[in-house]
Amino acid sequence: MKDLIGIEKAEDILREHVRKNLFVQSFMMRRKAGYSIPSYFRDFLKAKSKERVGKEEHHSLLLKAGILYEQRNELENAVKYFLEAKEYSHAVQSLSNWEWNC
Repeated sequence: MKDLIGIEKAEDILREHVRKNLFVQSFMMRRKAGYSIPSYFRDFLKAKSKERVGKEEHHSLLLKAGILYEQRNELENAVKYFLEAKEYSHAVQSLSNWEWNC
């Protein structure tokens, strides 16, 4: 969240939501805390976000999220955000970097 929208204390906010049992669950992943929210709540937040920010800003956030995931080599998430932003050339580029383990 810090890299995406500049929220410095995102981890503290997420921990507080976990503590209060407000739609956020925590789990350990590679010795680091991870967080998840139910898909119905994620959909609600996405809809609210679209209402509050303009179409261009929403597109910009999706693209930025894709780029951040790509930089972290989390290509599946990167492609998901690129496709949602309709940035197909970025999605193809990420797919070309994907290591296929078939």
